[in-house]
Amino acid sequence: MASQRRRPFQRPPLSLRPPSSASENLPISDTRVPIDEVRYSNQVPMDDGSMSSSQTYNEEWQRLRRWAATCVAMYAAYAAILVSVYHRSNYLERSISNEGDYERHALMERLTLMDNEDCYNQLRMGKDAFARLVTILRGTGRLRNNAHSNVEEQVAKFLHIVGHNLRNRTMKFYFKRSSETISCHFHQVLRAIISLDDVFLKQPDGLKCP
Repeated sequence: MASQRRRPFQRPPLSLRPPSSASENLPISDTRVPIDEVRYSNQVPMDDGSMSSSQTYNEEWQRLRRWAATCVAMYAAYAAILVSVYHRSNYLERSISNEGDYERHALMERLTLMDNEDCYNQLRMGKDAFARLVTILRGTGRLRNNAHSNVEEQVAKFLHIVGHNLRNRTMKFYFKRSSETISCHFHQVLRAIISLDDVFLKQPDGLKCP
């Protein structure tokens, strides 16, 4: 029974141990390598060609950014100039239009409201006759006021042209209207006057011989 007892474990001699790894045979040093040096040491170093291409790309990108900023600034300045010119032209048109309205109103007031002699000399009829003609043309619907002129102005321009054989250029100067507007009003009043032939003109019926 004593021979069957287990013997205590004994470490084998060094000559009988299996060969260990190379790392176990290296001496252990107390110096430690910083983690940053290990991290940067694992990176692949960049050669001169890759560094130059990266620098060229950055320069090109900066150049494109400067070009885009210049274009945006130029377009903004151009838009500001257009807006200022537009507002300036509108202001001039409004001022000219207001001045023309004032002069037309003063001219029509002088022709049809103040002196009967001026109305007769310019329109070849008195103030009462002019007022009756305007009432007939407006009342029958042959002429109507529009957004820029009334019936009195249209009839006054027609009578002034017919009475003095004037041209549209002359009427343009007095009434501060364009030649196209003068011509349009003249033909409108002319058609309205011609349509009054059944009211003022009586055709012979053949019963009476002259």
